[in-house]
Amino acid sequence: MSAEVTIDQVVAFYQSEANYTDAHRLRLHHLAARGFHDIQQDVNGRVKTEKLTVSANKTVTIPDSFMQWIKIGVLNEKGEVATLRRNDQLTRYASTDADRLAKNTDSGTGLTDIDYLGLDFYSNYNEQGSLVNLFGINNQMTYNGEFTVDVANNVILLDNEYEHDYIILEYLENPLAAVDMTLPVQALEAWVAWVRWMDRMSLPSGRRSNQSMIEQFKREYYKQKMNLRMRLNPVRVSDLNEVIRINNRLILKG
Repeated sequence: MSAEVTIDQVVAFYQSEANYTDAHRLRLHHLAARGFHDIQQDVNGRVKTEKLTVSANKTVTIPDSFMQWIKIGVLNEKGEVATLRRNDQLTRYASTDADRLAKNTDSGTGLTDIDYLGLDFYSNYNEQGSLVNLFGINNQMTYNGEFTVDVANNVILLDNEYEHDYIILEYLENPLAAVDMTLPVQALEAWVAWVRWMDRMSLPSGRRSNQSMIEQFKREYYKQKMNLRMRLNPVRVSDLNEVIRINNRLILKG
């Protein structure tokens, strides 16, 4: 388990720095809780992955702790998530009805979906009908299905022809749903900087820092948050070398 810092530790650090007594502890705890939410949303959001069942009407109920989706798909043979294609043209009409599939289509309009990329011209066929490489390597995507997210009704909508009985959903967890407020130890300075800024800004006018000091505390927080991003996602030589190797394989050889 990675090293983490707790909200109580952050409050204790700042309480000592500001020379506060325990009478201030509850207020500082509330300020630190808001900082936890801010850092979680911008820098260190907790990613959850769940395998969810598809209902008969081709919908999936969104988990209670959901805040924002990252990836929606199915599993392949390598254990990777093969993503679905986002299609916001999928209607949200009758999205929670059991007979959604019957209600969201109209066979009498005469409208059809013409797949131009599926025509022979785009499939590298020449004039004799033989499949030849006219435009380079065929780059058609594997079709796994389509989706859109209906947050208002708390469901993920799938296309009517979706074939699987599940989806893999990767999403950011709502910070308010967190059981314990802990962050990686790299977040300590950013978290303390938030409490310092909020504390000095929210004090009564007679005890509040002047505006220039408050701006300085604000800048310090954002600087520390930027440092946190870099500390959580360091540049690794092995990753750079891998990119170089991949690019070398893709270079046209003479």
